[in-house]
Amino acid sequence: MAAAGRSATARVRVINDSTETVIGIARDGNRLRIEIDDAPAMMVTVEWPSPERLRLTAQHGMPSEFLLSRDGDMTVVNHRGTRWQLLVLSEVAALARVDRKTSSSGSDILAELPGAVTVINVTSGTQVQAGDVLVVMESMKLIFPLVAPRDGTVATLRCAIGDIVARGQTLVQLEPLTEPKAE
Repeated sequence: MAAAGRSATARVRVINDSTETVIGIARDGNRLRIEIDDAPAMMVTVEWPSPERLRLTAQHGMPSEFLLSRDGDMTVVNHRGTRWQLLVLSEVAALARVDRKTSSSGSDILAELPGAVTVINVTSGTQVQAGDVLVVMESMKLIFPLVAPRDGTVATLRCAIGDIVARGQTLVQLEPLTEPKAE
């Protein structure tokens, strides 16, 4: 819950095999407003009967109960014979887990969702480190940063504040840092 009784919105990315789903969650007391990708929002009531039990009830539905446990860094969720293992990371930590091939050789920073560019922290020639926030976007009422997956230099900036961009559009291109030549 945000300060002064205002609700806060979080963005969650769920990755299952190669499919990624973006979920927006806004809390209002014990109710959540959930938006999945571009589908209409739904309201869900959340109850914690015990620390290891979670009960979710959709606005006009029956309650569903989930059993939760820990397995190292993973949260294990069981529901009606189905088991999920979840690793919960902050946005920056999740982006830092980019596939090693991409993080060492990838050069394009892409818009993850369609939306508006609201902040740009770099220009062409700016040296960045892995995890630096390059661009901030707003999409589906959610604000999220796009970070450098590796150290490098901004080769090309392909967006401006206020641009409306498509999912997958290249916003920043990085080139590897070059070592100064020894004389």
